[in-house]
Amino acid sequence: MSGFMKSVEFVLLVVLSGCCLACGASDGTSVNRPSPLSPVEVAWERAHALEKDGNLEAAASAFAALCDGRDRYIRACYDRCRVLFELPDEASALQCASGFVNAHPNHGLAPAMARTIGRTWKLDARYEEGAHAMGVIAASVAGKDVWDSIVYEQARLYRYAGRRDSEEATLMKIVDHGRWGSQLWDNAIWRVIAIANEKQNMEREEELLLQMLAAKENSRWIASYNSPYYDDALFRLGEIYISRNELERAFSVFKRLSGYDTSRLRDDAILQCAQIRKRMANMEAACDELRMLTEKMPDSSSARDAKKLFEDWKCSEVK
Repeated sequence: MSGFMKSVEFVLLVVLSGCCLACGASDGTSVNRPSPLSPVEVAWERAHALEKDGNLEAAASAFAALCDGRDRYIRACYDRCRVLFELPDEASALQCASGFVNAHPNHGLAPAMARTIGRTWKLDARYEEGAHAMGVIAASVAGKDVWDSIVYEQARLYRYAGRRDSEEATLMKIVDHGRWGSQLWDNAIWRVIAIANEKQNMEREEELLLQMLAAKENSRWIASYNSPYYDDALFRLGEIYISRNELERAFSVFKRLSGYDTSRLRDDAILQCAQIRKRMANMEAACDELRMLTEKMPDSSSARDAKKLFEDWKCSEVK
């Protein structure tokens, strides 16, 4: 056998050996069997089964044993609090939940526990007491991952209590923390924008809108950051400029929004561009906007208005 053929044979043997290892032994058993559950995981499954069977007190005790045991299972600590809310044993549940957040402020389940605490105070209509309690927790977890979730729930309770100024001041703690310092920054600043609108403080509203829009960044490594409120923020900013008769600025904003192919407000933005151009006595440009809307987005909600305006403005005669 030539040297080349021996090399080929060797490579084939290596490949086939790898396939055998990956696919399983000759008796048909798999070498990639899932690892058996640890004793702690087995105990957690038993506790969970008790909960599913409706034995909540026994489940709470079982979860507590796992939480307080030598091999502390943090998921069981969370589940113990959750079951206490189901019993219901509200006082013990709130104490448990607060303890969980304080003990595990960087755990992935801590934000969910924060929402549960806030929801409990809301359901009892104990808004002021709840907001104070959340403030105490927020101070104890400052600098930790769960901090913004606690602060956001505190602000929400102030809102339910009708204390709009306290809500705004609380939310601004998240806003001032910076876009990249909180997962709830978008929600917080958007609510503060709404408060400015409610107070009819247009200058403050514009300032916050510009701050939100400035957070859009392009990343070469990941993607462009885009707030879920970004389109609405652009549209509202354009409305503000129209109210001030700053038509060029308004047109620029709406034109920018109309360029986003995936925006649900794209057709409305194009219609706004047409109306602004008409107010600027540029009928040719206004009709071009209407024509683009009816041709590119014929099934959009604004297309019907555009067709009517096209006739009313006699765009077929405009050159």
